[in-house]
Amino acid sequence: MAGFSWWFGFPGVVLHELAHYLACVITGVRVFKVKFFSMKGPAYVVHARPNLWQGIIISTAPFFLGSFVGFWLLQSANSMFGSQNLLVVFFYWLAISILYFSFPSRADAKNAFNSLISFYERKIFGRTSILSKFFWVLTLPIIFLPCVLLVGVLLVFNFSSILRMLWVLFMVLLSFGQFL
Repeated sequence: MAGFSWWFGFPGVVLHELAHYLACVITGVRVFKVKFFSMKGPAYVVHARPNLWQGIIISTAPFFLGSFVGFWLLQSANSMFGSQNLLVVFFYWLAISILYFSFPSRADAKNAFNSLISFYERKIFGRTSILSKFFWVLTLPIIFLPCVLLVGVLLVFNFSSILRMLWVLFMVLLSFGQFL
């Protein structure tokens, strides 16, 4: 990110990485290195290998935290709208940036998929009983497929600026009560 896009996006990138960091701390995954933002190169959180649920939580944390914080900022800005307060513009900027950068990156999706695959490899192909293997095969449509679908759908937004902008627009309209 450089120039205008850096200034527009850095709050969203910072919250994105902060969400990963907080998810690591909350789920007990050791964090080795954090870079919340950079004008040159990517921001990132380097952490230990998570288990299935830790991996899903860490990978999707930016979406859920970003959506919550972005919506809250939009609601706050809306409540001050018309007051000629510069805080309104600041809150809208933060909200739009945070919402725009709330989707999992390719690395986030890869981490979630790797957690899913390694979990199911251990449960189905590892040294477990036939009954246990059968149980985990039966959970594929209940656990594995919905997790893959969730991360996959969120990842689609990472590759499309138009979809991200539509998400921001949806949240703005939702904050004004247009869908309630």
